[in-house]
Amino acid sequence: MEQQEERYITTQVAIGWVLLLLVKVFSFSAAILFSIYENNGFLSLAGDPGPQAARAFLYVFWVISLMPVYVFVVAKRSKAWRLPSLILGTLFLLFGLFHHWHHWSDGERQGFTSNVIDLMNHGVALWLVFASALWIKVHATRDATMDASVLDQRGA
Repeated sequence: MEQQEERYITTQVAIGWVLLLLVKVFSFSAAILFSIYENNGFLSLAGDPGPQAARAFLYVFWVISLMPVYVFVVAKRSKAWRLPSLILGTLFLLFGLFHHWHHWSDGERQGFTSNVIDLMNHGVALWLVFASALWIKVHATRDATMDASVLDQRGA
């Protein structure tokens, strides 16, 4: 049963990374689409994200797209190998919240519909952080159980 639970949570973490990539690509695609509708030579994209940040997106997309593979590769390894998922997920959540707050405080997010994509991003990132934390906890519990059974066998 424990092995099934660990496999389940590993899959949930990988799905979380896939969903985060999907939301990020959708967000960027929507920004391009809205900029087309504005018909101003993509002026809004020139300011946010800007040319430098757009180049950085390539690396962000690269890292996020490789994380599901990473999750399954390190699934049987120690807790330390699972920490990057939690750390990166937390960084993406915090950066997303800060970025959204910055736009909102500048008055750029009027009404609910202009916040939907950001809220999707926060929801997925939050789920990813919780799933990654649970993934580490399940692994630590399994290790503690295995250590206790080894001690019991030695004592018998």
